Amino acid sequence: MTKSASTAEITRLDNGITVIVEPVESVRSIAIGIFVDCGSAFELPSQNGISHFIEHMNFKGTSKRNAKQIAEELDSVGGKLNAYTSKEHTSYYSVVVDDCFDVALDLLADIFFNSKYEQKDIDTEKQVILQEIKMYEDSPDEYIHDLFVRNMWPGFYLGQPVIGTKEVVEKITREDILAYISEHYLPEHITISVSGNCDKKDILAKIDKYFGGFAPTIERVKSFPLPSYHPGINLVKKDTKQVHLCLGTRGISYHNPNRYPLLVLSSILGGSMSSVLFQEVREKRGLVYSIYSYPMYFRDCGLFSVYAGADMKNIIDVVKIILDTFRTFPSLINDENLQRAKNQLKSGLILGLESSSSKMSWNGKNFFYYRKSVSIDEVAEEVERIKKEDIIHLCEYLFDEKHFSLTAIGDFDGNPFEDMFNLEG
Repeated sequence: MTKSASTAEITRLDNGITVIVEPVESVRSIAIGIFVDCGSAFELPSQNGISHFIEHMNFKGTSKRNAKQIAEELDSVGGKLNAYTSKEHTSYYSVVVDDCFDVALDLLADIFFNSKYEQKDIDTEKQVILQEIKMYEDSPDEYIHDLFVRNMWPGFYLGQPVIGTKEVVEKITREDILAYISEHYLPEHITISVSGNCDKKDILAKIDKYFGGFAPTIERVKSFPLPSYHPGINLVKKDTKQVHLCLGTRGISYHNPNRYPLLVLSSILGGSMSSVLFQEVREKRGLVYSIYSYPMYFRDCGLFSVYAGADMKNIIDVVKIILDTFRTFPSLINDENLQRAKNQLKSGLILGLESSSSKMSWNGKNFFYYRKSVSIDEVAEEVERIKKEDIIHLCEYLFDEKHFSLTAIGDFDGNPFEDMFNLEG
């Protein structure tokens, strides 16, 4: 094993699995997460949704436990067991009191290596996920974000929905599941993150016992071209009480040096109750209940969006204000709102990393993207160095109108946004 010294100690097992351990003496809990380097961005269109489907299936029964026993085992000791799938990774995790770590590790290893994927369970889970898709599509305030990404990156792997599509999910077979796992669930692409009241040496020995013998069967070769942006107006006609929209543009990747300036920019623009858009659109004019901005970072690219939900009679005014704010934003940045945004970002990081589970997730995701441990102090120092000129320079890239894209769900009669700005596409 080779080690690198850092706030959270990083160890590489002989088979290629990376283990990150961060002891926290001030808590009585311990969290463990397994991060797999695959998600919907790794799926062919004919596979869309299979990463998410496998995540579900890994709770349906193993050679040692049935689904009920999996659900009850950590409940019986007051622990939590869960999982999620994103566009670029899948995670299985557990949080328990420190003396129940062995129980959590054994259970996670069991569902990871010994899930049976029986046909009856596959058939049942298809129905569950098809209902999940319907529920998601019936929630326009959530669904709109997925549509925005799809419309900005049509035909690109990252544009695919994590949950998949009805047509593909219905056709998934046991053979598809096993083939996908053998191609993507490989030691070199697995990170195990542990944080809480623990001894590093003891944790490493236990993880090596369960995972050290996991040998790769193939070498994964996976590379995708960078996406091309497709700006334009995309309207979905639906009988809704409100119009839900995302108005956005091209963004940047996790590796771009402007990733922290963009977080500060977003905070000033629409990331808090004191932000420009919230104050102007909601507090001053009462045109919306909800409006906010956010960046989407990925490994090699990104997007930036403003979400708003408003009555049809108000939606034109809302879009006009957003566009006007984009165009004039450099002039709206001052020392006061810049420092406030930096303080909010730093405080959010500190407050968000007070639990063992959040530290585990932070370490796992940071290694996933940066292949190193990242401390809060490092990030805080970078944030504090951000100047007004950095934000203004970023505006030139971000608010270039030829890259704007608008996606909206509502009971439209025609295209009310057609002549509002010069969208290409």
